[in-house]
Amino acid sequence: MRPSNKKAKAHRFSGGENAAAAKARCMYADRLTKDDYKELIMCNSAGEAASYLNTKRRYADALKDERAISGMHREQIEYMLEKRKYGDYMKLSSYLLGSGGYIRQFFTARREVSLIVHAVSSVCSGNNDEYYYLMLSDFDKESPIDISSLSEAKTYDDILNACKNTGYVRVMKKYLPKDSSLPDIVHLEADLWNLLFDELFMRVDLLPSKSEQKEVSDVFKSYIDAKNISAISRFLNYAECDEEYVMKSLIKHGSISEKSLHNIFLKSKAESLQSDKTLDKYISNGYDSETRICEKKCRKYLRYSSHPAITVLSYLYLLETELANIIKIVEGIRYSLAKEKIAAMISEE
Repeated sequence: MRPSNKKAKAHRFSGGENAAAAKARCMYADRLTKDDYKELIMCNSAGEAASYLNTKRRYADALKDERAISGMHREQIEYMLEKRKYGDYMKLSSYLLGSGGYIRQFFTARREVSLIVHAVSSVCSGNNDEYYYLMLSDFDKESPIDISSLSEAKTYDDILNACKNTGYVRVMKKYLPKDSSLPDIVHLEADLWNLLFDELFMRVDLLPSKSEQKEVSDVFKSYIDAKNISAISRFLNYAECDEEYVMKSLIKHGSISEKSLHNIFLKSKAESLQSDKTLDKYISNGYDSETRICEKKCRKYLRYSSHPAITVLSYLYLLETELANIIKIVEGIRYSLAKEKIAAMISEE
């Protein structure tokens, strides 16, 4: 049979979808540069850093109270920056309409998992963080979780009740504490992440475009790989956990095989993963190693992907990297860490 000369028809995106991609690229153009990071690191106080950020269009509103920020905790700073991220997310997702539903699904589910884990940790420790729930107060309409009830939870049963209208309950019930014991937070979180990605990849597999399936899977798998590597490092540095415990705490669906993760664990344990634990205590946050691995791919897809939803997803990842960098710099300044140590902790283009 002679091959057909007809070219396959490319998927035609709506004006709104193409506008979302164009807007994401335009927003990325306003990112902080290497020189901006150098200027921030050279600041002598959090207030001075805030004053510098106020000169940047994308942060002028979020960080306008430079006197207040000099005495703020990291959680308060995160609250302001989270508002910046959530604003961009809402602007861009509104253009995508039906396409890119996996973006809303991922960011919504990730927030829900974070909320649940934070609530369980608060119940176990007896310390409730008002800024954390304030940071996610705009989330009420997005999620079936009763965030008001969750923020007031005193027991694990209270948390279950606040999440009763979600699919997380069946996982959470497995970790219901017996007698006066505490729930296994580490493995609860891992199972919640696994449920999140089970459902997310089911949706990705239904995408009509094979190339979009490939690109979105590439981004999410690299995200999972980095979370797993970060978890192995963290457990060995601070908890000295055995292999079985650590492997059970990792997330499925990544591109790194179980055997390779096992080898990474053994190699990491043998080398004892030299790190500055004091620096990590004050500066490290959940996005660091995850975004470092994803960044290169996200820049590529932001610039060259033909799928608007992938462009938006890539931009949101890169925005998170920038926000994480700002938090590390501000905290480093407040704790008088050496400038070179702060510079080593941030990820920049």
